[in-house]
Formats: sequence, C-alpha cells, structure tokens
Amino acid sequence: MKYFNRDGIQMIKSVFLGLVLSSFFGFGCASSSGRDSASSEQKPLSARSIASESSTPSMKTVVYKKVGALDLHASVYPVAGAGPKAAILYLHGGGLVSDGLGYFEKWGQLHLKRFHDAGYVVVNIEYRLAPQTKLPEIFNDVKSAYAWMGNEGVSEFDIDPTRIAIVGHSAGAYLAALSGARLSPRPAAVVIASGYSDINGDWYAKPSIEYLKKDVVLKSDAMASLGIRTGEVATTDSKTSDAIFGDKGYWVYLRQNGLWPLEVAGHDPADKKWYRQWNPIELVKRDYPPAFLLHGGKDTDVPFEQAKKMHEALQAKGVPSIYSFEKEGVHCFDALGVDEVVPDYVPPRLKEMDEFLSTYIGKKTL
Repeated sequence: MKYFNRDGIQMIKSVFLGLVLSSFFGFGCASSSGRDSASSEQKPLSARSIASESSTPSMKTVVYKKVGALDLHASVYPVAGAGPKAAILYLHGGGLVSDGLGYFEKWGQLHLKRFHDAGYVVVNIEYRLAPQTKLPEIFNDVKSAYAWMGNEGVSEFDIDPTRIAIVGHSAGAYLAALSGARLSPRPAAVVIASGYSDINGDWYAKPSIEYLKKDVVLKSDAMASLGIRTGEVATTDSKTSDAIFGDKGYWVYLRQNGLWPLEVAGHDPADKKWYRQWNPIELVKRDYPPAFLLHGGKDTDVPFEQAKKMHEALQAKGVPSIYSFEKEGVHCFDALGVDEVVPDYVPPRLKEMDEFLSTYIGKKTL
C-alpha cells in the first residue's frame, strides 16, 4: 500500500473486497457469502461509488461574515422537513495556510452524504488564512460562523442551536478542538480527525524529521508558492494549494524549519503563557463538550499522541471522549477523493463517528 500525504490529502491505492462496506452502509455486492468468496475480478469500491448511492444534497452559498472588502462564505447543505434540525459546522484542513470550501467538496464526500442522510444541516466554511492572518483572527472567523448558525442559521435553515457539532480535519480539527474550549455557548459535540492539541510542542516548533527527508526548500520558493496575495485571503485555488504543499512549497518550508507556530500563530513558541490560551489540551475543563478523536498510527504529519493525550486530558476531567485509533491510518485517512479506493478499515471508524454524533446531536432532548 502506498501513501502520499499532504495536510488532509492522501492517495490510497489498495485492493480489498467490497463486502466489508455493505455490512456498514448497505453498499457493495448483494452476495452474503462473505469476503473470502468474492471474485478476483470484483472492483474495489471508491468514495465516488459510495457517495453516488444517495442523491446529491442541494447546496446554497451564503456570506456569513465581512472583513473589510473580503466576504467569508459558507456552503450550506439544508435538510428538508419541518422542525429544528441538528447541524454540523465543518472546518477544513490545510495547515491554516491553504484551501477553502473546495476541501470538503473534494475530500469530504464520504462524510457529506452520511451527515445529510442522518438529517444534519451541514455548514462548510472558509476562513482567513495565514500568514497574512494570524491564529486569533482565524479563530474569530470560526466564532462568527458559529454565531451565524445560531442566528441566521436558525431562521433560514431551521438549525437547532443546541445541537451543533463542530467537525474538522487536521488544522480544521485543531480549530474544532479549540472550539470545544472557547466557544460560548459550548457546541454539543466536537469531532477531531487527525487533529492536534498542542501547537507549540516540539513536533510543530522544531524541524520535522519526515520533512527533512525532502530537498531543502528556500524561503523565496516557499513564499512564491503562496501566489500573489495583496491582502487577506480566505481560500486558495487547487493549483496554489498544490504548490503550497509541493516539494518547494510553503508548508514544507514551515515544517523543515519548525516555523509553523511563529508564522501562523504569530508568537514565539517559547512564549508558553501566550500559547496556554491556544492549546486545547491546556484548556480542558469539565464543561468541555463530548469529543470523538480519530487518528491513524501511520500519520507522519501529526503524531497520534496528540489525540491520545487530548483524550486522556478529557477523561481526567470526566468529559465523555472516544479515542478511535486506527493503526493503519495515515493523515486524514477518512478524507478521500471521489475516485479513491476506500480501505476496509475506514467504514468501522465512520460507523463509530456516526454513533457518536447520533448520541449527542441526533435527537432533541427536552
């Protein structure tokens, strides 16, 4: 099995027997004779084939915030029917330096259909990006989106503000983890997929061994990969995103030099007092919402210990927490492009996530 990692993006090439998926989602072959009896000519199921089993949800683009001349957009996937509806606020990955609405549209198909079929309104947002915008203002965008869901989202899309879960991948998962501690009122639940809880630790504030295996990236090349930015931006096109995460890109430069905290958060990682307010693991209290932490043992971008330690901190405070660890999983192993094959270890993890969300936002409690 071969993996190509970038923040939230991996190419997974494997052949497996599709009957595993049918036991969880009802997709795949009708035969009930089991995995071992499948024909050698049977084609593995892709994210596209799974996503196409149900109708494509409709989508409406709204502006949830204005910052000067910059509009910040959200893609909203409404749910038909009367009555208040649970909702998902989705936060994309990209290291807080790249991507936008297109991240979820490209890599979130396995999640979108499941969320929609469960009756959740999905709100996928863009937020301002570093290095032009630093972490505090990036998180302010998350706060604004959450507030929009509790106001305009209620009137326009029947969102139940008491049943909002924050879901994110990688850097978006970090923002989701931070949301559990800093948003008021607290969200009903958070899902932290391949996320991190300590942003000035050695894993981020010192050169990455994995990225040092690549050719050294010059600062001039790194800055060029960002494209022309005359001011704050909230999205990058696919060409720019690929450049940022390419062999001469800004992301590789940050990781080779341990510069993410300084460039993105805007503070020296030695300033422990400042980072204490931005490290989710240091903000855990008893009122932190229930959390689902998904991580892979083969994640070379974000150590799985980031999720494990966060889970332990939550348990120590008596907060309901599920640590779903997949030893074969790479970074964001559940975020798949529509033509990628779904490894057989993914469906059980998604089922766990679905059950978690159903428990905490699935039904309105009186």
